[in-house]
Amino acid sequence: MRTEAAGKAGEEYARIRTEYRADAWLYRTVTTKELTGERKPEIGPASEISPGDSVAEAQAALYYVSVDTKGEIGWASGTFRKAGCPCN
Repeated sequence: MRTEAAGKAGEEYARIRTEYRADAWLYRTVTTKELTGERKPEIGPASEISPGDSVAEAQAALYYVSVDTKGEIGWASGTFRKAGCPCN
């Protein structure tokens, strides 16, 4: 994500997202891990996942959807704030 080519692709993604007036972002594991600082999940053998972990605020201005099929992302909370994002 830090290369010139990736930057241009990111700009195009943002342009399309704006053009369609998208109210959600969709990313996969690698990008999300970069945005969350590579935080590891804190899951033990007997950990329970609360139902609230996957339920978004009903009136959020923007939703962040992350596809993490291997469970590698460690979320600090159910709300994600991206530095510099005008949607926070």
